[in-house]
Amino acid sequence: MGCVFNFFNALLTLLLLLHTRLSLATDAEALKKCIEKERKALLLFKQGISVDHGILSTWRDGDDEDCCNWKGVRCSKQTGHVQILDLHGSHPLYMAGTINITLLSELHDLKHLDLSYNNFYPSDIPQSIESFTNLRYLNLSYSIFVGSIPNELGKLSNLQYIDLSNNYLDGTIPWQIGNLSKLRSLHLGGNNLVGVIPYQLGNLSKLHTLRLSGDGSNLTVADRKNGDAEWISKLSLLTNLELSYVSDVGNSQVWQHSIGKLVPKLTELRLRGCGISHVHNLLLFASPSNYSYSLVTLDLSYNNLNSSLFQWPFNFSSSLQQLYMINCSLSSHNLYFLSSHFHFPSLIVLDLSYNNLTSVMTLNFGSNLQSLYLHNCSLTSNNLIFTSFNPNLSSLVHLDLYDNQLTSSAIFYWISNFTFNLHGLDLSYNSLSSSVPDGFGNVMKSLEVLDLSSTNLQGEIPTSLGNICTLKSLKLGYNNFSGDLSRFIYNISWCNRHSLQRLDLAGNRLTGILPNLSSFSFLQYLDLSSNQLEGKIPKSIGLMSQLEYLYLDGNNLGGIVTKSHFKNLSNLWALSLSYNSLSLEISTSWTPPFQIKYMYMASCMMGPNFPNWLRNQHDLSTLDISDGGLSGSIPEWFWPLLKNIDRMNISFNNFSGEIPNLPLKLYQGSQIILTSNNFKGYYSSLDGLEFYITLMWKGEDYMYTRPELFLKSIDLSSNALSGEIPRELMSLLGLVSLNLSRNWLSGEIPINIGNLESLEFLDLSNNKLSSPIPPSLANIDRLSMLDLSNNHLYGKIPIGTQLQSFNALSYGGNLDLCGLPLNKMCPEDKTPPPQEANHDEEEEASLFSQEFYLSMGLGFVVGFWAVVGPLIFNRTWREAYYRFMNTVTDKVYVMVAVYVVKCLTIRD
Repeated sequence: MGCVFNFFNALLTLLLLLHTRLSLATDAEALKKCIEKERKALLLFKQGISVDHGILSTWRDGDDEDCCNWKGVRCSKQTGHVQILDLHGSHPLYMAGTINITLLSELHDLKHLDLSYNNFYPSDIPQSIESFTNLRYLNLSYSIFVGSIPNELGKLSNLQYIDLSNNYLDGTIPWQIGNLSKLRSLHLGGNNLVGVIPYQLGNLSKLHTLRLSGDGSNLTVADRKNGDAEWISKLSLLTNLELSYVSDVGNSQVWQHSIGKLVPKLTELRLRGCGISHVHNLLLFASPSNYSYSLVTLDLSYNNLNSSLFQWPFNFSSSLQQLYMINCSLSSHNLYFLSSHFHFPSLIVLDLSYNNLTSVMTLNFGSNLQSLYLHNCSLTSNNLIFTSFNPNLSSLVHLDLYDNQLTSSAIFYWISNFTFNLHGLDLSYNSLSSSVPDGFGNVMKSLEVLDLSSTNLQGEIPTSLGNICTLKSLKLGYNNFSGDLSRFIYNISWCNRHSLQRLDLAGNRLTGILPNLSSFSFLQYLDLSSNQLEGKIPKSIGLMSQLEYLYLDGNNLGGIVTKSHFKNLSNLWALSLSYNSLSLEISTSWTPPFQIKYMYMASCMMGPNFPNWLRNQHDLSTLDISDGGLSGSIPEWFWPLLKNIDRMNISFNNFSGEIPNLPLKLYQGSQIILTSNNFKGYYSSLDGLEFYITLMWKGEDYMYTRPELFLKSIDLSSNALSGEIPRELMSLLGLVSLNLSRNWLSGEIPINIGNLESLEFLDLSNNKLSSPIPPSLANIDRLSMLDLSNNHLYGKIPIGTQLQSFNALSYGGNLDLCGLPLNKMCPEDKTPPPQEANHDEEEEASLFSQEFYLSMGLGFVVGFWAVVGPLIFNRTWREAYYRFMNTVTDKVYVMVAVYVVKCLTIRD
């Protein structure tokens, strides 16, 4: 009986266990579906995204939608809460829009947030980021965030990784970041940060990567308040350090001492542009006898090292794999000490660009060197070919001799003698002035990238280049190559039609028709612009599904372009067909398969109706449809597309209608050209210009916080713009040229126009402006062209050297304008100004007048009686006087009579 009881008891227990397990399994399956609040938060986030390039294509609204299955979203299998949100972009796939991270505040369990490589301008990083208390990984780099770094970031105690680099962030680095005791990696470089680097970062005891490079920032290391500049030496686990462009590092021996203590454990050290003049000073305290060095990457570029290289600590060379010393004022003499005294057996990358290496005869950096960069080093062919340049470079993979003074085609023979594994070769921007040897392509068996652009090469493109079956990028642009394009395409297609990704033949003298290129199945970049190609564009070009960049402008192409030409170009990023004889015949209902960013269609007949297919192009940055035979009004949907516009040219069409009063975002070099149309309406607002821009110079990004200083030219002439000249224009302090002529502008010339001190060209002619000329205009001393004619200006032209130097035509057609240089005096100039009476002068003048008349009367009386008196009272004198006068009269009469007789005799 007990056995039976035990049996049923065990069976019941087993059933209970099975039921519990099934219940838990069922509950677990239910929990796998995302939380409704979090799903709605993600959908709200999506609403701020205007362009996603398919990144959010799986994010659909619906009761049955499980956000845990969406792209970029990962949830906990146990709780269903979102833990990972990875929406990083990449070229050409990225998101754009104005987002609010606060919308994600419902994601309380979020541990990993990656929004890098997108375009969220002008979004900032909100203070509410502190709500992500479980966050361990935060990456917002390369996404154009603005504003300051919130102090609340220091409350996220679980953070291990922060990357806010390469945005437009300003202000100081919050000292609260020093509270993140678990932080291992901190990237803040490439922003516009200012001030002293907070010493509290020395509390980050687990930090192994610190990048605080500036590129235009104003970060400093001198902490005068606390006097504690040795905090960085406390980061004992640090292996990667970058303080590039923190300029006062080179001026602080304390900081150099602290960095020197870290060097033996570092694998990467980047100190670009830090004002360092002596390597010895920087590494003096890194005693080579006590440590085994592990430094792999050393970047000391853009310093002034010159002659200090021979003091290099002698153990570093054994581990070093990458050495960057760009623009360090190095000479061949410095290079002699470096390469003669130290051996670099592990060196793979060497970049000595932008130095004064007129000779590299002593270059000897080991047999493992794979990448050698010698940009702009004043090297000549003799320096390379006829010297003892190390011939044992069999491991060299990349050779870059860009922008030197190479003049001989012998360089090709020299390269082919020792580079058997060469994958990349750049000889661009030299002056070879010759042809490429016919057999050069036959020996380059592994070459993948060849750049010979802008080297003044002649003749036909050698057929041997078609034998380089590994070739992925071929750049031969801006030379003097001639010959038939089809022949060249035929030569290269047999072996690299499935490898070639980039083909650049622009700016040559190639002739013939555009051949069928569809066999180049991986081609992404095609530039055949500025040649002499003829005929039609083949429809087969629409089959090149990988094509991202297509440039055919500046040829003699003709015919009709239809939607078939773009059939499969879903990846098209840039298109230029300008300055040909092409006509576009595309229906207004066509939806392009691409999202284009750069479109150049100048002189292509697209009209008469506005191209409605632009409606779906939300990513436009550059648009040129000038001289396109377009007319009518521009549809309302077009103007919002300009919110991220960089350059637009719709001039020389016949557009009409009004320009809406929309704010515009203007960046470095922005151009908006509306000239030669029939627009009406008020002038577009330029509100909201304190944005951030970056300018690339010599491979480096420099950040500017006031782009209004960089807008140089505005030309809105020959339209029908009405209203007053916007006062906002007067804040464009970098403006050089302003042309608003031939419009219907009224009102006054802004009184503070003198703010535009850089102005050289000003044309406000043929409008309805009615005001005096502002005196501040006379303060612009750079003004070389001025035209204010044919308005209703009045009053006196302000006095100033500049304004009087222009001729009267600059002011003509203003009837009530007066003053120089016009031949019309102002009323106030005709009557001399009243002067106060001077009684002393008046009295003196009165006395002078009395004395003058008195002396004149007295003199007359004395003179009269002195001459006439004796003749009246003395008879003898009177008779003598009469005899004298008679004698004189007789002589005069005889002389006149004789003269008359002589004249009559001669006449007869």
